[in-house]
Amino acid sequence: MFKEEHLLKAETLYGLVDVLASEIEKIGGKNIEKINRAVEFTGDNEILYKANLQLRTALNVLKEIKRFNIDNKNDLLDGVNSINWSAVFNINQSFSVATTNNSRFLKKIEGLSLEIRELITMQFKTNFGTRPNGDKFDPNIIIKFHITDDECIIYLDSSGKPLNKREYAEESGFDPLNTVIAAGIILMTQWNGQTNFINPMCGSGTLLAEGAMIAKNISPNIHRQNFSFKQWMNFDNELFEKIKTELTSNIKQTKIEFIGSDISSRAIISAKRALNRLGISRNVKLIEENFEHIELPKTPCFIITNPPYFKKLKLELPEDKVLTEEEIYEKQKHIDKENNIKFEEETDFYKMIGKTIKTNISNNEFWIFTSNIEYIEHLNLDVDISHKLFNTSLESELIKLKN
Repeated sequence: MFKEEHLLKAETLYGLVDVLASEIEKIGGKNIEKINRAVEFTGDNEILYKANLQLRTALNVLKEIKRFNIDNKNDLLDGVNSINWSAVFNINQSFSVATTNNSRFLKKIEGLSLEIRELITMQFKTNFGTRPNGDKFDPNIIIKFHITDDECIIYLDSSGKPLNKREYAEESGFDPLNTVIAAGIILMTQWNGQTNFINPMCGSGTLLAEGAMIAKNISPNIHRQNFSFKQWMNFDNELFEKIKTELTSNIKQTKIEFIGSDISSRAIISAKRALNRLGISRNVKLIEENFEHIELPKTPCFIITNPPYFKKLKLELPEDKVLTEEEIYEKQKHIDKENNIKFEEETDFYKMIGKTIKTNISNNEFWIFTSNIEYIEHLNLDVDISHKLFNTSLESELIKLKN
């Protein structure tokens, strides 16, 4: 069941497959193949552990344990029963089953995950007279079924908690930026880690944290204690600790400046907490300041920002409800006050960003990542490079501006 060389799959977000494939190649993954929002590759336990510790743009890392063809539901269930599950995990471990079902003939079948889980538990009961525990909240073993019309692939999730749930991050409400997308957009800019890193409108500091880890060669999950592969029968703790020691020894110092600014004092406090948890707060200067008034170092700077996301009022209202101008003003004012953000209309906000870039930030590399794509034209600046991405479910764009 556990071969020395594994068939692996790292999942990611839309637009980041090329970046992830490059990361996998750098850690030694072989037979790399890009697929929809994921990269398949091969590697031994060392590559599996490194993938979980080092990959900045992976959501999780799956290990394939069986692949078989199916024509109907019975084929699926027969395939489940054909596996000796006691060779995958032991009776004292808890497990969960999740299915990704893209099959036409299984679409309307309710409780597929539950039925598969029951088959697995019954196999244990038949062989050992007792059943392992199912646990969908904190299982030792996570089994994932990816089902299409003619094929089922069964994986073990080696990560457990998604890899984008970094140890430093918290749900602050200021920065709805997935850590994987934050790392991905920095890598996509091809920033070399040698120029000052400036992050206006920094929110809770996700871009600052990911940028500093890239510059200092800190593996994104080096401080994480729990990975599902630690519960596997073939877990090699000695190898895992050796890898962690090597990665820690490869952390480097940098003399470049990291500066984050935000108009919200609460956001600055949240960012400082995150950077403290990561252990790099001394490397980052945080300033409570409006974007228009930010002062830059005299040396060349790399500037990247993720402006506040303006929720569409119309999406929050019943179809037959129309707001008056006064109601819109009051609701927008409420949103401003609630988030402690002092901007006027969305178009004016983006015009201000463009004007500030022209007058105060010329001759520096400037990137903007935004989910308010319709407002980009109000920057009144030419776009040099553009990449379409998704920040979770939000269609977004990463652009480099000409200055």
